[in-house]
Amino acid sequence: MRIIFLLSLIFILSGARSFYPVNQAEIEVVLNNIKNARGVFVISFYNDAKSFPKPGKDAFTEKVRVNDTMARSVKFKLPAAGWYAIAMFQDEDENGKIKQDKIGVPLEAYAFSNNVRPKLAAPGFAACKFYVSENNNSPFIISLIQPKIGRKK
Repeated sequence: MRIIFLLSLIFILSGARSFYPVNQAEIEVVLNNIKNARGVFVISFYNDAKSFPKPGKDAFTEKVRVNDTMARSVKFKLPAAGWYAIAMFQDEDENGKIKQDKIGVPLEAYAFSNNVRPKLAAPGFAACKFYVSENNNSPFIISLIQPKIGRKK
């Protein structure tokens, strides 16, 4: 009888644990330098240098509706504490990908964590990474980079 009770208890406790992620972390991101109120922000979190910033290779992506041009605070629950980097863009036409000119220059606003401003190519994970702990208190500020060429008014 004891064995059945102990096995039942272990089974129940192991199942309950799966409902509550152990190292889940929350981060607040403040987006600023928003120039228009169209579309959605596509915000992708990466936790692996090899996959950054490749579309579809992220650890977590969320879309946030653009309502106005005021600075915007958004909270995210990440699967675990650890090192992350953000690559994001404002998907104005909501087609799911960043609009670019013929040579690959973005025509929609974009940004990287640590406010890295790329020169000729996307930055690497090391330049953009930051640590998310289980008890982050201060917001993480990201300024959008607005395209300078090929922009329709």
